Amino acid sequence: MLPVPHLQYQFQVRVAIPAEQFRVIIMKLSQFEVAVSASVTDTQVRFLNGNGKIIPYPILQKPEQCIIEGDVGADPVSLVLNLRHARAIMNASVMSNMVWLLGQSNGSSVMLDCHFGKLGNLNYYFPKPEA
Repeated sequence: MLPVPHLQYQFQVRVAIPAEQFRVIIMKLSQFEVAVSASVTDTQVRFLNGNGKIIPYPILQKPEQCIIEGDVGADPVSLVLNLRHARAIMNASVMSNMVWLLGQSNGSSVMLDCHFGKLGNLNYYFPKPEA
């Protein structure tokens, strides 16, 4: 039997959002543009469209609405998402209580993790946007 490799990802920033709230955000964001970003500080998450305009949606603030972990300070960390497949992303979040956005402060790739309990996880990988 061949050994199964253990995949491990190192993410500097981790943000958990209640799945139901995340679906509402994705529905609203997907109406504006395909590329959107989450601007994360140590106390809040703001969603912006590709032009840097804040989407008219309430700002998520921890611990009331989200969990923010990792190496985040007062300077915002931008996590860029591609919503080309917004419906698939929303469907994946239906079986989760919380969804996690995972990323790096240097603007590299972002991963969305939808945990399904004993069934496992479904991850969406958003590569670094091309300049």
